[in-house]
Amino acid sequence: MNSERALREKALAAIRSGKFHRLFGVPGSGAPCAICGEPLMRDEMEVQLQFTWHNGASGLDQYHLHYRCYTAVEFERTKNGTAHS
Repeated sequence: MNSERALREKALAAIRSGKFHRLFGVPGSGAPCAICGEPLMRDEMEVQLQFTWHNGASGLDQYHLHYRCYTAVEFERTKNGTAHS
């Protein structure tokens, strides 16, 4: 897995892109993590974030993250004052 600093940088890039909207925790699906790119193994908790399209089209994008990668997203989101409800 990537270094903590690299994860935080990737998390910040994901935040700035407006990628995330809703959050779910489920068993690992094998999907690649949206932050580090490593697969989410079945014995890990997977965090799923959903983003609803804002352009008027109906649609939903879903992102899969390791819990550790998600915490890097949250750390960067709140550190930079971009937290919102």
